[in-house]
Amino acid sequence: MQQVITPGLAAVRRAARSRLNLGGYIIYIGQYQDQSVYTCAFDEAMTIGEPEVYLWDGKKVTTITGENALEFLNPYNL
Repeated sequence: MQQVITPGLAAVRRAARSRLNLGGYIIYIGQYQDQSVYTCAFDEAMTIGEPEVYLWDGKKVTTITGENALEFLNPYNL
């Protein structure tokens, strides 16, 4: 199955470029206040710094890092 690159996903990929260059991939984790929520995951355990979450509101990407990002990730065990 081929992944469809939407404008939102393309913007998230640009925001996550440094993590993608390390071998990560973008996953959609849900909706939050009318924004699409994404994170970057890796197949292997890696130490890469603080966690990041990307919020797409239809126009721009907001990057959430550190403990604030954990609020989005913990419910999904990511």
